[in-house]
Amino acid sequence: MTASLSRKAESIGDKIARTLKEAIVEGAIGLGETLSEDTLAETFGVSRTPVREALRKLEIQGLVDIVPKSATRVFQPTLDQIVELTEFRFTIESSAAELAYARHRESVAKRLSEIVESMSRCVNAGDTKSYGAADTRFHESFYAHCDNRYLVSTYELNLAQVAALRTHLASNSEHEPSRSFREHQMIRDIFVDGDGEQLKELLRAHILRTRENYTNALAQQRQLGEETRIDYLRRVLVNGTQAETGTVPVP
Repeated sequence: MTASLSRKAESIGDKIARTLKEAIVEGAIGLGETLSEDTLAETFGVSRTPVREALRKLEIQGLVDIVPKSATRVFQPTLDQIVELTEFRFTIESSAAELAYARHRESVAKRLSEIVESMSRCVNAGDTKSYGAADTRFHESFYAHCDNRYLVSTYELNLAQVAALRTHLASNSEHEPSRSFREHQMIRDIFVDGDGEQLKELLRAHILRTRENYTNALAQQRQLGEETRIDYLRRVLVNGTQAETGTVPVP
């Protein structure tokens, strides 16, 4: 199935879920923010039914927390949850990286080198958003070459949360992304040079450090300023083109 056919098969709820997911992962909507069904319905020009469908999909991915008869909020992990998530991520990612190193080292080395070049351009340009996207591609390379479908499926269940945290960390953590970039270069060099003895320990330090970074980032959450809630969501979620679903487009 082509990408265009897949996009046409999306329901309105799917489109809203995808748009909200992108906004959360890319940092346009902050962690812990309230998502009102009525406000989202007005924002997208639809009824509450597809909005509810979208929010349920995001809940499955761990991106929102739905409290019946209360509110829906973008996830905002506690410190304990951050510790658990980073430990979990290290456990599966170190396994995927070691398998990728053993089975496809040269192919991974080439891919990581390309991504590090992209990261370098992002650092020089001060483009933290694009850097975060490149960071995600870097770590996805391990799963793409590990030849283990169970590691891949487990990673995909938690990918959205990991990517969202990475984006927020990249823009809010002290010494980032320069320190992160140096570590990615070191990981790349392990694959290029064929010296894998330090791979697991370097990944441990790289991944588990996010616990401290995220704790610091919690104190710097985004403020909406004087914008109304609907105007804010329209600005960050839509591109200003008319959609068949209503006055506000769903990309």
